[in-house]
Amino acid sequence: MNLSGMSVSGGVRKAKVMHLLNRLNRGGQEVLVYNLVRELNKLRYEHIICCLRDGGGLKEEVVQSGIKVIALDLPRRSIFLFPIFLYDLFRIARKMSRLISEGEVSLIQTHLPHTDLLGCLVGRLTQTPVVMSFASSNMLSTVWGKGPLGIKFRLRMSLLRRLSRSAKKMITVGENVSEAVNRALHPGPGKLQVVRNGVFIPKLASSDDKIGAREKLGLAAEDFVITCVGRLVPFKGQHFLIEAVKIIAEQHPEVRLLLVGGGPEKDRIQELVEQSGLKEKALVLGERADVPAILVASDLFVLPSFWEGISIALLEAMSFGLPVVVTDVPGNREVLGSQENGVLVPPKDSLALKEAIVSLLEGADLRAKLGQKSRIRVERYFNFADTVAGTEEVYESILEN
Repeated sequence: MNLSGMSVSGGVRKAKVMHLLNRLNRGGQEVLVYNLVRELNKLRYEHIICCLRDGGGLKEEVVQSGIKVIALDLPRRSIFLFPIFLYDLFRIARKMSRLISEGEVSLIQTHLPHTDLLGCLVGRLTQTPVVMSFASSNMLSTVWGKGPLGIKFRLRMSLLRRLSRSAKKMITVGENVSEAVNRALHPGPGKLQVVRNGVFIPKLASSDDKIGAREKLGLAAEDFVITCVGRLVPFKGQHFLIEAVKIIAEQHPEVRLLLVGGGPEKDRIQELVEQSGLKEKALVLGERADVPAILVASDLFVLPSFWEGISIALLEAMSFGLPVVVTDVPGNREVLGSQENGVLVPPKDSLALKEAIVSLLEGADLRAKLGQKSRIRVERYFNFADTVAGTEEVYESILEN
């Protein structure tokens, strides 16, 4: 085990942790890692963020905060080109191994799919303990084993099962993800640990705060503002929400839709907004650093995803006291706990979305009740202080040995 990175500071042994990410996009898990690095005990841990690829909307902020960021420049290649894929994997693994040796890293933590293979391989090569983090079950789902993607999925899972055996711990963000990891990877006893995603609990905004936030977005006080925060990719389901809002707007001209997030589907989503006649009612805002202000300006949060782990965007919306309408998938059910804390609708169902949204648009008392309960739910079960404490517990269980 490589523990040469355990330096001494003020009588406390300090561990260097390397966090492995795909890219510093402004997504839920990337922001969570950034917050973790800032909040974990600074007398006990130092951090390096290593990215498979350079760039991302969050990178400048992370670098300016003083956190060391290294880009590995891994080429985008399909696992179908297996010999070239393996060559790239081992080439970048050697580069990482040098960084670990020179930087005296004592622990590697992988975050999000694609970092897990590389992190486990490097952990084996350098005898550095690895913590694997799983934010969602989607990349472990057997649905990918069917159709033209089946070969790619089976190759990846075969490699992952072998390499993950050497991981010291596997962190999952919720019980639904733990079940998927157990089915797919069969980790040994005591290896799996739930550390729930969490968020900071903000001060509740005043009516003046809401008016000011709306003015900056060009929204009127009488508008009914629906917000969806999520990467613009097909499985996030924004196209079903657009279809629902199109129907709602015919009876409720005061409705407005804010779509926040970047991704490969941005142009297609913008085109769909215009084709639906919502150009004056829907804003495709892209990646934003001011999501809290957008939530303050909102009346309702909607998450129409086909699957989720424990959505940071959903937790943030609930922490601001917003009522929520979300799809009935395992991760969202786990966040809500019960329908007393939000409204569940079937995925891929625009009419069900429409009916749920209208019931809240027309029911101010119900909105207030659900918003209050959603905030209490996050305060009790998804507070970021608990995420920090759980992560430190995992680190110490490895480093103390």
